[in-house]
Amino acid sequence: MGRHRWTSRFTVEECPYWLDVESMRRSGVFASASDTIWTSDWESHGRVEAFLDFWVERDATNGLAIRLDSEIAQRRSTIKLLGERVIRITTVQPYLGGRRFWFRCPVVRDGTPCGKLAGQLYLPPGGQVFACRDCHGLTYKSVQTHDQRKYDLARDPVALDALFHAALSYPNAKRARQAGLGIGALVLLGKWSRDGRTRQLAKVSGLLS
Repeated sequence: MGRHRWTSRFTVEECPYWLDVESMRRSGVFASASDTIWTSDWESHGRVEAFLDFWVERDATNGLAIRLDSEIAQRRSTIKLLGERVIRITTVQPYLGGRRFWFRCPVVRDGTPCGKLAGQLYLPPGGQVFACRDCHGLTYKSVQTHDQRKYDLARDPVALDALFHAALSYPNAKRARQAGLGIGALVLLGKWSRDGRTRQLAKVSGLLS
């Protein structure tokens, strides 16, 4: 059975390719010489399905960046990467000491670079540039699942009424969480009302009154 998508946004979990700055740090990427070629690869069922070469660059002030190769090699095809393939690396010093590495998102929109600090950059299905979650409009599967429950409740006034009745009649921690979900469904109904979907709201209001 197909999965109902309450939104067209891809999830992080659906992205086939990603770059992880902490994995690079542990592998010694940022301590390597500038002419060292590194490879990120992605496996499926214990078999490498795709890989991408990259190397470290340093500017005159010893600032770090990685430059990606122009394509991801897959088993039977390639993905051409477009846009900015130089990803700058920023380090910060945590309160307890040491150094933490971050990517700076390389996406440029209307002449303005995103520059957001990110631990991971993603390439969603059909994408051609690694970027942060915000630039790709990504969400998480857990968020979609939670919002899907609210969506289902908002479309089922009988179930929504039963949820609130149970939460009020038999209060406990679980019922309180369910009530929170019901409130989220009511908020969604309010949005639908503003968008002109008032008939659905009227049915629920009649049951809850």
